Amino acid sequence: MVRRCAIVFVLGSLLSAQTILDDAYAALRAGDLDTAAQRFTLGLEKSPGHRNARKDYAYTLLKLGDTDAARNEFGEVYRQDSR
Repeated sequence: MVRRCAIVFVLGSLLSAQTILDDAYAALRAGDLDTAAQRFTLGLEKSPGHRNARKDYAYTLLKLGDTDAARNEFGEVYRQDSR
């Protein structure tokens, strides 16, 4: 797990936000929710205003059973919409 996190960190520092988010959506299509959540996290760190990705990240968190984190992400989508 530590090695996987290190690889994700290195990839995150080298790749663009859109490339990382594309990977997140590919992981979703493959049913790999854990990888999708990791990629969404990295992509949204680089591009925090990406509303659709944040919404899809929130749904991914719901599917993973992390309702508190999903609620926080949906709240951020709402805050971005109300600006």
